[in-house]
Amino acid sequence: MNRNYMVLKPGPGKNEEYTVRMLTENRIPGFLSFREKQVDGERWFYYDVTSRQPLGRILDAIHRPLGARSLDGVKRRTRAGMGRCQAGFCTPRTMELLHRELGIPMTEITKSGGESRLLVGTSKDTLGKEDA
Repeated sequence: MNRNYMVLKPGPGKNEEYTVRMLTENRIPGFLSFREKQVDGERWFYYDVTSRQPLGRILDAIHRPLGARSLDGVKRRTRAGMGRCQAGFCTPRTMELLHRELGIPMTEITKSGGESRLLVGTSKDTLGKEDA
């Protein structure tokens, strides 16, 4: 399987070791994994960006003629949500983009159109209703 990497070289400075320690000791499993390599005596970070989608691609999918109006619409046009986490990380961000770009209330955004709404209200809406 082909992988895509973003490769960065940490800049020199008095805080370089601290920055490197923060990156290597505080990894979040499943979230933008990276590995450190030494190449010709220089330290490089390789971030695995496979399945990450550029923001411009998602915005284009929303704004083009017959653009996406649901999460599945964005997914079919861009493959956002088809990575290893199966939309676990990108769903809230994609919903924010649909809300911001199209003016759709968050509670009206659907998974696949029709009545397949993802949000039905807030937790504050239900407080106290259990006692009634």
